Amino acid sequence: MYLYYITTFHDLIDALQVQDGQCLFRMRLNDLMTQTYLTGREPYGITLFREAMTQYEKLHEIPPREHKSRMPIRRKSQFRLVGPDCIPFAATLTELRPNPQAIGEDVCVAFDYYQLVNYCLSEDISIFRKKYNAEQAMKGWLQVLEKEYDKIFYDEEHTGFMASSQYISLLLKAVLEMRPDAEAAKKEWHISVMKSSEEADYEWKSDMLQACVYLDIPYECLHHIEWPLYERRPQLYTPLIGYMKKKGFVPEQLLTSLREENE
Repeated sequence: MYLYYITTFHDLIDALQVQDGQCLFRMRLNDLMTQTYLTGREPYGITLFREAMTQYEKLHEIPPREHKSRMPIRRKSQFRLVGPDCIPFAATLTELRPNPQAIGEDVCVAFDYYQLVNYCLSEDISIFRKKYNAEQAMKGWLQVLEKEYDKIFYDEEHTGFMASSQYISLLLKAVLEMRPDAEAAKKEWHISVMKSSEEADYEWKSDMLQACVYLDIPYECLHHIEWPLYERRPQLYTPLIGYMKKKGFVPEQLLTSLREENE
């Protein structure tokens, strides 16, 4: 089984690195909260969690003035949740091999599932398939809210939580894991870490200062690299082969175009 990761040609060059004599793939994990809010929407998992809270309030006949489902969960003028300084960083992969049309101008990197999972386990990195069952998630949250709802304090001026509250953890998990049922056919996965704003890296990219995190994934996790447009880009394909050799990678093993030529 493989997990597929689409990246730009430019970012592929940056990702193929050598450290202490070992070849590695440097994967960029993006700030998921900023990435989602920039689309103009609230993260789907948070919207769904709010619905669970609303349903809980109806079931328990809580007066509207005491509803906590309407509490703000973002810090003022920031793409950050209230509560602890904890940012979910993630990259998206898929079980389905993308077709050339889906890859487009980009490059598709295939990771060996078992090697990648072993690496994540050894480094305490999360890797999981996204969840596409809203009904099941709602049922689970309603059970959790029996313990968690009263640990939240909210009025028009203040938002607070008891020390034992899991509310923010539940929201972060919802952001990372949940996707609409209609997207189940995508079979997407997340590889993710949680970092504080001080622990993150920062780069100027796409006319923005962006927070990010990099993972140095061992060479053994790579299975192959597919670039559908290689025949139309000889001016890039030719130096790519040389660049990989210079870094210590074996293009004849990794590039599907060269593997097909040698078969």
